[in-house]
Amino acid sequence: MHEYGGCPGIVDDHVPVTYPVAPAIILSPEQQGILERVKRGENVFFTGSAGTGKSVLLKEIIRHFCPPCFSGELAITASTGIAAINIGGQTLHSWAGIKFGQEPAVALYNKLSEEAALRWQLTQTLIIDEGRFDLPEN
Repeated sequence: MHEYGGCPGIVDDHVPVTYPVAPAIILSPEQQGILERVKRGENVFFTGSAGTGKSVLLKEIIRHFCPPCFSGELAITASTGIAAINIGGQTLHSWAGIKFGQEPAVALYNKLSEEAALRWQLTQTLIIDEGRFDLPEN
């Protein structure tokens, strides 16, 4: 069996399949340091200009967590659909079950589906690519 990033897939009849092994990635010392922090269970935030290897590092971090990536313990998200596709995830709003998230927190919580609530409970690691953390102006 071959693996792509260590994550098996599921096809018809729920038969596990695997994919060819991705080529080895050589990380810079800075990237390797971040990966080591993740492996130790530390929270990390990394940023950089375009072309500095953020996505390469993120894919290595995701590879570290697989194969449990399909167990529900790992959530791979991004702020936009394009960014989510790039890392094999989904939008943060979709994962969270809050649609556009424009209501007060209590209202969003009360509308949460059982499936979304279970995701929140089972997730041990939440990856957010291209996160936007700006606050609305009053």
